[in-house]
Amino acid sequence: MHFPRHWARGTATVTGAGRRPHEFICWGWSDESARAAEALGQERARRLGERILAGDRPDRYHYGDRPLREEVLETVGDRKSDLRAVISRNTYGCRILNTASILFVDVDLPPATFVERLKDRLRALLGHPGPTTRQRHEAAALEKLRALLAADPHQGARIYRTAGGLRYLFTHALFEPRSDAVRALMARLDADPLYTQLCLAQESFRARLTPKPWRCGVAAPMERWPWAGPEAEMRFRRWEAVYGRAAREYATCDFVAALGDSRTHPAITDIVAVHDRQARATTRLPLA
Repeated sequence: MHFPRHWARGTATVTGAGRRPHEFICWGWSDESARAAEALGQERARRLGERILAGDRPDRYHYGDRPLREEVLETVGDRKSDLRAVISRNTYGCRILNTASILFVDVDLPPATFVERLKDRLRALLGHPGPTTRQRHEAAALEKLRALLAADPHQGARIYRTAGGLRYLFTHALFEPRSDAVRALMARLDADPLYTQLCLAQESFRARLTPKPWRCGVAAPMERWPWAGPEAEMRFRRWEAVYGRAAREYATCDFVAALGDSRTHPAITDIVAVHDRQARATTRLPLA
């Protein structure tokens, strides 16, 4: 889990065909100084320019070639020797819980089709009992978790419902994010592939703590940390105030149940409390 202290833009001029110069810009990072971050940014900009001018088109969505450029808001543990968790702010303004070894698994459920939504509505209007499409998808996903836990009675997990699926927080042990065991577990539970890829690349697990802005009727912020200047930060703070008021009406996840071994690893107890409080997991508010 790596959240650099310093970020800076670096620029490089690379000459292409016909001796025409092109300017490229990349972010650099460092735990030492802003100058070192800028130097890395310049080097990355130079390499990027050379690749593009040679005909390559790098994948801008590739995970793993850089740390996450997110502002650190809170930490749990010693940043130098025992950093167990970091709360950061992601690109669209949400608070994110990042953990070094506490396993969160996100499972996205298939969205109901128009026909399925119509059938669910008709059954409700006619008073016909039976699970909704969402409930059937949840039951199928949870059956995989129950089978996993049944195979080892020493395992335990907390289940949360999210707007788009389910979230599992494993409470019996600590996990190595890049291990084969974690990779196999996520595959067995049908974890979101992009989430799995991000966890492996960043050597950490992540859980969103606050609602997505657009689900609260608020557009995503235009400014991103580190701020371009005082005015950019001021614009973000104004956005943050509007988002904060809207987010109070929603929860990020809803605690459903705890399955398996009820004992919680001592290093996980306070993280569960932070997660549940900030995600408003027991409020029964609408999910966003």
